[in-house]
Amino acid sequence: MVILLVNLTLPHRVRLIGVAVLLVPQLYLPGLPVSLAVLWTLLTCAIGLMERGRSRADSPLVVISGLILAAAAVSFLWALPSGIRPGVVTIFFELVFVLWLREVIVLARDDPGLLDTILLWAIPGVALQSVLTIVFRVSPTIENEFLHSQLAWLTVGPAAQHLFTDAANNVLDPGRSGGFFVNTNVASLFGAVAALLLFIAARRTMHRWLYLFAGLSLAGSVFTGSKSFLVIGASLAVVILVLPRMLKGSAALVALPIALLLPLAFSSLIGFLERVFPTFYAKAQGSYGIRDDLWTRAAQMFQESPVLGLGFGGWTEKVGRVGSTFVLPPHNTFVATWANSGIIALALVVVFMVAAIVFGFRVATAQPTLRDRRTAVFALCAIGWTFLHGMADNTGVYGDEQSMILVAVAFGYLYAMSRDRKQVSLGFTSDET
Repeated sequence: MVILLVNLTLPHRVRLIGVAVLLVPQLYLPGLPVSLAVLWTLLTCAIGLMERGRSRADSPLVVISGLILAAAAVSFLWALPSGIRPGVVTIFFELVFVLWLREVIVLARDDPGLLDTILLWAIPGVALQSVLTIVFRVSPTIENEFLHSQLAWLTVGPAAQHLFTDAANNVLDPGRSGGFFVNTNVASLFGAVAALLLFIAARRTMHRWLYLFAGLSLAGSVFTGSKSFLVIGASLAVVILVLPRMLKGSAALVALPIALLLPLAFSSLIGFLERVFPTFYAKAQGSYGIRDDLWTRAAQMFQESPVLGLGFGGWTEKVGRVGSTFVLPPHNTFVATWANSGIIALALVVVFMVAAIVFGFRVATAQPTLRDRRTAVFALCAIGWTFLHGMADNTGVYGDEQSMILVAVAFGYLYAMSRDRKQVSLGFTSDET
């Protein structure tokens, strides 16, 4: 109640800054069902939705994400009793994402500069997360003490409380580190998306010191020990370097050869890793082997119930223990969506991803200078990183409950750049990089 009263009394601009300030670390207070950050974001979006005199989002992406939410809600009709609680959690965070996505798109139309302000206020938390990840990787003993402490219960939440009992996670590996996250892959995703957005903010505001924090965030992601970070990061680095120079023509003409070349590029990257980093390759193969067992079993279950899926709770009871003594999640956005909510929800997720990528290409292609095209590609890569990460890890189409705040801001940047080409050029008339 106190939180609600405080939120109601503040100007909306301050509420939005509060979303960024509370993003990292999350605060889990006694009596609250979710973190303070999630509750604050939900209240902020609800108030923003009711305020008059603001632009409408008018975004197909908001509509599609709303349909995904609706499809997930309908799937409660065939959910298992054991899946009700996790289903409620899943749908709740999807609701927060839809509302926050709408909010940042409205900001992009009414006050695009506020997107930069929000990101600037998130820097202290992002920097702290990065530093902790590096320190914990260097000294696993310090990380272990932190994870056993009351401070972890406050800043990491229930995941820390169950980490050493019934919900172990890969942060317990001495060769991994997560900072405020118990899953190092999710930590790497958060750091990577934050870094890409900081690159955008640096280019938009001309504050060069932001590049230092972007580099720190990338370093933190490297120190997580996540294999997916290295593979996705190497691939998208090439995209950032090459794609802006190719986007002088039609986006469709560019997208086709890129789509055709991606399998070849991925195959070449795998071969390079096998030759140059055999230990890394062996670990990656081991991780993929477990996922392959899960996906094979999921394919078998798909033949039995292709339309409705397994329902919330069905994965845990019918698939999740394959090749493991404890329940493993699907580690794939498509598989998880189908398993929980069926084929219609899966189709909507695919449509959302395709629409997002096509929109990003169109915005980048429309930019008047090479510099602006590259800025748009940074935003596109932040979104693409999230999608790619979800293909082999336990995150949704929007990432997780923390990274989704940043992913929505990436969409906001694209909408800001599509709003007015004259404004999008950010004052540059030359073809700078």
